[in-house]
Amino acid sequence: MTQVDERGLARLKLLWPGHRAALHARWSLDPHFRELCEAYELAHGGLEHWVRQHPAPRERVEEYKELIDATEQDLIEIIDSSTKEIVPRLT
Repeated sequence: MTQVDERGLARLKLLWPGHRAALHARWSLDPHFRELCEAYELAHGGLEHWVRQHPAPRERVEEYKELIDATEQDLIEIIDSSTKEIVPRLT
């Protein structure tokens, strides 16, 4: 556990407040999930770096946005699958 993955977790809790408990539970138990939280935070840091450049290199900004989107998708799939394991969803 690092400060970077903790910041990534905090950022995700703000993004998905309805999943805060599931995010924290998964983060506490799953080293792979913590790595994804760290990668998520690092990608946001990279995006912020490139956005601050003048002029901002559009190609780099788009690459980091795509990386963030893909990481979010991976994370929410893990959360959805762990939620289904605990509480089946009603259809």
